[in-house]
Amino acid sequence: MTPAPTNAPTATDSPTTTTPPATLKPTQSAPGQTAAPGDPRSTACTQLYSPAMVEALGDLTLNPVWSQDPDAGVSHGTDNAELRVQIDALDHLTCVWASPYGGSDTGIITTVVWVTLEQTVAVEARLVANGLECFTQSEGRRWIIQTNTADGAFGESHFLRGGIWLATKYTNAGPLGYTQNIIDNLWMGV
Repeated sequence: MTPAPTNAPTATDSPTTTTPPATLKPTQSAPGQTAAPGDPRSTACTQLYSPAMVEALGDLTLNPVWSQDPDAGVSHGTDNAELRVQIDALDHLTCVWASPYGGSDTGIITTVVWVTLEQTVAVEARLVANGLECFTQSEGRRWIIQTNTADGAFGESHFLRGGIWLATKYTNAGPLGYTQNIIDNLWMGV
C-alpha cells in the first residue's frame, strides 16, 4: 500500500491456503525476456508513463534510491502474500513512485509481471478470493479494491491482458487515469 511498511490493515490480507505458484523462471537481467510474441517488453519504468502523468505525480520520485534497498519493503504491487510469491517467481519490472527522502504515507508501487495463461487464471482466482471488484477495461480485465480511513485512502489495482499483469498498490496517491496511462504506453505500437 505504501512505499514504507505500515500498520494499516489491508483488505487483501485474509487467511488462505497457499498453493505453490506456477513459475517460469526468475527475473532476468532485463525485464520482459519471457514476454510472449505480441506482448509488450518494456525494460524500464520510464517507458510506462507519459510526461503528463509524470507531472500529475507531483513531488513523488520514480524509483528513489532508498526504495531500491531490499529491506525498504517496497518491492511488490500487492500486499497479498500468495501474489507476492507469484511475482517473485516471475519475470517482472517494479516501479515505485515515492518521496525522495524515505518512506511516507503517500506513494504508488506498480509491478509489470509477464505471465502465462495458467498463471493469469491463478492470479484472477486469488483476486476473486480477496473480494476485489472486476470489470472490463482496454481489452483486459481490471480488479480493484480501496479502503478509506481517517489516515487516507489505500488500495490495489490489478490489470490482466494477454501475457501482462499490472499489480499496483497505493496510499494517498494515484492520479486519475494512472493505470490507463500505463496500459496506453505499454501497448503502444504492439
